[in-house]
Amino acid sequence: MGGNLYTRHRSRIGGVMRFPSIIGAFTVGLACGVFGSILVAQHQAGPVKFEPQTEAISIFEDEVMSVVFRTNEMTFAAQRSKPGAAFAVQVTYADGRPAQQCHASSNLAGRLAVYSTITAKHSLQSQQQAERDFPILLGTLELRDRIENEPNPVIRLRASSDRKAMAALYENVAIEVTNPVSAFAGLEKACHFLAGRAAP
Repeated sequence: MGGNLYTRHRSRIGGVMRFPSIIGAFTVGLACGVFGSILVAQHQAGPVKFEPQTEAISIFEDEVMSVVFRTNEMTFAAQRSKPGAAFAVQVTYADGRPAQQCHASSNLAGRLAVYSTITAKHSLQSQQQAERDFPILLGTLELRDRIENEPNPVIRLRASSDRKAMAALYENVAIEVTNPVSAFAGLEKACHFLAGRAAP
């Protein structure tokens, strides 16, 4: 079965488990050892392969704390202070234009799922193939949930020359994805289509 360690729903974990006994400490150590062995094995095995319609990265919408999308021209940042709350959005521009600021609903006007779940259409042979077949660099996507000590990878998003298809690259992963290019292409004008009011 295709997939990798970032194919997870980490936010289903409701709390932090505590191990007051030496048995618990041993279990944690053993788990860490197994986890490390899996990472080494994946690195040595080459690019990770995904079955079609596999969720490569997935975080519960309510648990997403920030979405940051960066291009050479602008940075879109949506952040909130607690799970399930509304987002504060800011868009800044490299050319010095005034920044946009607004408030958005807890699901970014229905768009959050497109950013918080990256679904594979199929795997690509290598990142070099992805760069060749998807020559347009759209930008980088960074997601953060409430588990701050376990960061998600920075995802590089690339589009085909006709901008009808998109690939995601991160670590040893290169996949064409089902996420639409249009969801990212309009983020420089985010406050024009996100629900909410302009910030004072």
